[in-house]
Amino acid sequence: MKILIIDFGSSEEVVFSTTLIDNLKNHYTDAVIDFLVYEQNGVILKGNSNINEILTIADSETQNKSGIKRLFSDIFLGFKIRKNHYDMVINTNCSNKNTRITFFCGAKIRVGLEPIIQPYKSLGAFTDSFEPTSSKHLVEMKLDSLRSLGLKISTKKVNLNPTVEAVEKIEQTLKKYGITKFVHIHATSDKSSLYIDDELTAKTIDFIEREIGLKVVFTSNANELENSKALRILSMTKSTPLSMLGSLDMDEMIALSQKSSLFMGICTPAMHIAASQNIPVIALFGPTSAHSFGAWDNSAYDCSYKNQNGKQTCGIHTLLQSDRSCVPCNKNGCENSGKSECMSDISIEQLKEILKQKLNC
Repeated sequence: MKILIIDFGSSEEVVFSTTLIDNLKNHYTDAVIDFLVYEQNGVILKGNSNINEILTIADSETQNKSGIKRLFSDIFLGFKIRKNHYDMVINTNCSNKNTRITFFCGAKIRVGLEPIIQPYKSLGAFTDSFEPTSSKHLVEMKLDSLRSLGLKISTKKVNLNPTVEAVEKIEQTLKKYGITKFVHIHATSDKSSLYIDDELTAKTIDFIEREIGLKVVFTSNANELENSKALRILSMTKSTPLSMLGSLDMDEMIALSQKSSLFMGICTPAMHIAASQNIPVIALFGPTSAHSFGAWDNSAYDCSYKNQNGKQTCGIHTLLQSDRSCVPCNKNGCENSGKSECMSDISIEQLKEILKQKLNC
């Protein structure tokens, strides 16, 4: 059984789509599984030995083309994929691009999300389909693709593994600085609406380093917005956390998470990567829905966040969020300003209490 999983979503979505791998292997013992993702997300999957091949396209191929050029590009890609003779193609996102590629790929079994655009709906683009919903976690929605085929879900584990090279890099770095036990903090994103107060992050770093006595490894992605935010935070600290700003790719982030004792940060791929490595996560949420994007516990078969907002737990993970009636709004900040007032409701006292509990202090 030759299977292609297509995920042209965000990095978080690609992380969640790895839950399909073990389930497909359990149902089809001879399964050969390929992934098709955007180029920047391919690195997330590099360490998974159950993936036969990672196919990638540049995001710019979609963003920088006119509608008619995108149409023909998608059709061309569909016919190119057709040469691989897949038995099954599974779409985990709802987009015209996915639909067109799937329609022309020639697989006997074609799974995708509703709504299906015309004329592909009438032409039978998908043999099996499922509907997106905001009432369940994205992991569950990804698994709905298998449920639409009548397959039983045997595991809900997010399946990420680092490459040997990534592990070696992280081990060498930690050894260089004499770090054995540490807390990983990632407080930046390319979305400013998710930010917590700089001073709060700095105080938390100092609390961990100076009062609890553990080292903090502080990371951010390699872009100007995140780098400037992270540098402001570091300038406010009185301790000396290990700064790894913009120096890690997603593969290396997985390796770092494997070694850490705890992760604290906002809703980013780094947070979901940490959760996938079965370490406790303190997730700091604002306008984002916990129902859909809360830190996923691999050991909990039903990892659902029941409440609209406020403090919640899922297995070993704790999520902090304001209990304002407007939360979550799923907007780019209050009145789409890029700043979320609800993020200021998270206090240093809350963080200290949870940190002491999780680190057994």
